[in-house]
Amino acid sequence: MKKIMMMILCLTMMGCACPCKLRADENRGRFVGMANPWIGCGKDVACGTQKAGFDFPLNVQNYDIRAMHGMFEIQFPLNGKTVTARKTLPKEKGVDISGDYNKYPVDEIITLSTGEVCHVRGHQDSYIVANFTKSTGEYSFRCPNGLTLAEVESLAKLLADTNAK
Repeated sequence: MKKIMMMILCLTMMGCACPCKLRADENRGRFVGMANPWIGCGKDVACGTQKAGFDFPLNVQNYDIRAMHGMFEIQFPLNGKTVTARKTLPKEKGVDISGDYNKYPVDEIITLSTGEVCHVRGHQDSYIVANFTKSTGEYSFRCPNGLTLAEVESLAKLLADTNAK
């Protein structure tokens, strides 16, 4: 047991226990991880468009934008809850871009009253993630507090209105 503890201590002191992804920050003498790819744009749609490489003209109020190359994200309130909407350009059909990798009791494809097909994940009558595939891109809506079917349908209509322009 003493040998194992001594070996762990030696490896830690030598730096061998640090993952290779870490690099030294010369200015502060500490290790830092990979850079965050997200750029905060606030309410500046042009910033999001420039960073993502495409636009996401989602007609919502009180929004906050983040973007990275290939992905545009808008966070906005809906019925007292916070919704995060993401868009990427068309890739493979049905790709989940929500960033939520949790498993939920409900994981199914539903057809909304408008005929829109949507992949939802969450709980009975409370969806955490809703994904849509359109010719203009892959779209994801995520709400940790859950979305009702009516709210998912309103988001589908919002997407339809956005894509009609």
